[in-house]
Amino acid sequence: MIAFEIKEQKKFMEKLLCTNMFHHFLLEEAVIHSAAAYTIDGHINRAFYNGNETELTPLSGLDCLPFSMLQKQVFSMISGAHTPTAFKLIFRLSPQNMENTVRSLDTAFTVHDINGLYLNLHFKEGRLIATPAVSYCSFSLDRSLEKGWEKLVRLFLSKNEVPFTED
Repeated sequence: MIAFEIKEQKKFMEKLLCTNMFHHFLLEEAVIHSAAAYTIDGHINRAFYNGNETELTPLSGLDCLPFSMLQKQVFSMISGAHTPTAFKLIFRLSPQNMENTVRSLDTAFTVHDINGLYLNLHFKEGRLIATPAVSYCSFSLDRSLEKGWEKLVRLFLSKNEVPFTED
């Protein structure tokens, strides 16, 4: 497993919280430690919506909310006079983006072999780390999908002009 340490944290956080850089991800979970600890469970609360409302919207076929729908809430919890002491954001590629991504990689895996492609952001003790991860449906010794996903995350960060080092 590889980790990318984000070097220009302030610029990265501005992109994360104020642009569409992460809009093709779903937010599975956010845990933010500031004056209090806040947790966002990004799984869709279907009881909140009326009838077939989730089936007639961009939420159709999703189990978690797109980050774009929660970005303002995350922004309000992170921004302020004091930097949070820690936070963890768990992003998962949307089903459509996951399918396109898996298809683009040189691997024998299909979307039916995996539960998700993740990008985890973790801030603690002044360090901001981005870690790509793959959740498989069953055990495999083949790491071609992980290597491909790591390469794409590296390209994603570079394309968005995010300076990083690899751990």
